[in-house]
Amino acid sequence: MIPSNKYLHHTQEEENSAIDHFHETLAEGKFSTDKNKPGFAMTFSNGWTVSIQWAGWNYCSNTVEENAMECTDAEIAAWDTDGHWYAFESDNVKGHQSTDQVLEFMNLIRGMNCTAKNRCS
Repeated sequence: MIPSNKYLHHTQEEENSAIDHFHETLAEGKFSTDKNKPGFAMTFSNGWTVSIQWAGWNYCSNTVEENAMECTDAEIAAWDTDGHWYAFESDNVKGHQSTDQVLEFMNLIRGMNCTAKNRCS
């Protein structure tokens, strides 16, 4: 579970709901977004989902606007088909990532051939 923080709004129920929502179809991968928050997610054909978010409550330079249409950096996260989150150094999300860092992370996740539970790299 993500640690409590005044900037994080995620509860375990919200995380599970997001996972269920993004994993409706996985055969070819998909793009998805939520009209209520800035960002998007991509589910790859390997079953992994990458989330890129930049709302006011995410770890990004946008600290005010809930529905910002753009931001210079973003918060990233990923989870597998079983709902196990990719583990960064000390959290399930990593903030203040540039566009190049986001792309690097997306390529890492796209190349995964195992689940987070199995400690893949």
